[in-house]
Order: sequence, then C-alpha cells, then structure tokens
Amino acid sequence: NQFHFVEAHFACLCESRAAFYKTAGDELTAGIFKRAGRRAVQMTLPWILEMEPFRHTKQGFHPELGHGVDSGGPYSVYGSLAASLLGAAYHLADEDIEEETTPAEMGGFAFALWPAFHKVFASCGGYHVEVDTRADREKDGTGLGRLQRIGVRSEIALAGSISPDATFSFGVERPTVSLAIGPVWWDSEGRERRLADFSDEISDVEFTVLREMPEEVAFEVRYTGELGGCCELTESYVLSDRGLEYAVRCEPKPERLHLLVPVILTDGEVEGEFIEEKDHLRVDYRGSIYRINLRPDAEWVLRDDPPAANRNALYRALEIRFNEVSLELGQAGK
Repeated sequence: NQFHFVEAHFACLCESRAAFYKTAGDELTAGIFKRAGRRAVQMTLPWILEMEPFRHTKQGFHPELGHGVDSGGPYSVYGSLAASLLGAAYHLADEDIEEETTPAEMGGFAFALWPAFHKVFASCGGYHVEVDTRADREKDGTGLGRLQRIGVRSEIALAGSISPDATFSFGVERPTVSLAIGPVWWDSEGRERRLADFSDEISDVEFTVLREMPEEVAFEVRYTGELGGCCELTESYVLSDRGLEYAVRCEPKPERLHLLVPVILTDGEVEGEFIEEKDHLRVDYRGSIYRINLRPDAEWVLRDDPPAANRNALYRALEIRFNEVSLELGQAGK
C-alpha cells in the first residue's frame, strides 16, 4: 500500500529473526534476514530524508493533499507508526551479524498464488514484476502493475496499477480509466477494451513457467472469460538483467491489438522528462532512466487521456501500436 510503516514493520521482523537464527547458530539465515531488514528501511529513505516535510508514503504530493491515503492512515498516525517501528527495529538490531545475499536479489524464480490470491511474482537479474491476475477494482487494475529494479526509483515504471474505483483518497483528480502495463484492443462494435478493466469477468487464470534459471525467467499468464470480444488472452514475460520482454496475444484475434505503457508525469514534486530517441523512448526521473524499446516498424502515441494517478504519481498513457515491447530500467550515468 506504499506506506513506509510496511517496510518498518518488516525490518522489525527481520531484525528479530536475524537475532533468533544467530542464537540458533544458523549464520547464513541470520545474515539473510539482517540484509533484508536493512534493504527494506533503505527503500523508504528518499521520501523520509530527502523531502521536506517528510512523506509517510511513497509519493511527492504535499501531505496536506492527503493523496493516496486510506481512511485509517493520515499523516500524523502512519507517520508516527513508521517512526515507532523504525525505532523498534534499531533496538532489535545486532550489528555483529554479517549480511548475506537475499533470495530476492539472486532471483531466477516465478510463482503464482491463484486461486487463493490473484497474484504472480517474478524476480531475475535485479528486476522484479508483480501481475494482478484478477484485480480487486477497489485497489488495482488487472495486468502488470509493478515493474522495478534494484537501485532504481520504484515508481518510474510502475509500482502499482491504476483503478478509477480505488478507495484511497485522491489529492488530485480521480482517474477515469484503469491503467497497467498491458493490452488495449477494440471489439467488433469499436469499443475500447483493456485487460486492466476486467476482474470478475475473468473465469480462470493459467500460469506456466517456461524457463526458471538464475540468468533468465520466462513465463506465460493465460486469462479466459468474457473479455470484451476475446475469450482467451495470453501475456508472455521474459525477465533477465537486460530487462523485461513483454508480448500479448488474443483469441479470437481483434483487428487492432496494441499495448499501453504508463509514463510518469509527476510525483507531485518532480516531473518526469519524456524523450524520443532514434531507436527507443526514454523517461528521465530523479536520477533514474526508463527505456522503452520498440520494434522499428512500431508506431506510438502519447494519448490525450487525462493523466491518471495511483498512490505514487500521475501517469500518461503511451500507446504502442504493436503487441510486444522491451522495457529497461537504469540509473543516470550508468
């Protein structure tokens, strides 16, 4: 939910477990928990230490706007909660424990939680993706809602999909449409359809791992149901240290099948810069770079839709008039 108390609570758990496993003589597991706790806290620091006043959630909008806040999470309450938990983590910490690499950093895995939870997670090469396979419209849109890389601003690509029915507060205009990284098509009557819009219409989801190695993970997510003229839609993912290769296909095949990629406009404090290069599109934002690689024959357009907000920022919709794309994240100057 983008609140910093989540990482602070996780850090408490990790420091506690690190001490437990050290006492038990398991130095490897102790070191993994130790590193996981520190990295969780480190994730929150740009919003806590680099913004004035500090933000209690991962966005730059002024706290007075109350943007991205649930009913029980106002600034004073969840800000104090995060501070309290961070203090507890500090007192639980044992600095004599040496850190060990965490499984999330090593990656090379993908798994689904269907039907208990409607999520797919995958990590490889420092990248991480999260897919909502039948989203709760009060929280998210269906599809690829999170694409992140270690050391890169979490919100530059997407840290959460966009839903017009989200129940958190909006300090900016509420979005009018759902938006995730994923397909858009037009049915036989010419109506626009997006995977991000569907929820209960999805009757089943099939998750298939094609490759699962330290250097590359490949998998497919197949949706079936009443999907706006499509009865079957399949997303293909290939994740590695080179980024994400994403493609989609529908049955029956619509006349037009394109992709939508959210592009950050502003986090409320700093704007993203959208740049057209010779062979790719690029977004520069807070020292991070988002590179969108297209096929040479793929046309694109920044849509005229009103900017749409999730908890983190405002995004514009980039429409790629093709059914596949390659996405990379990096740091400026590297």
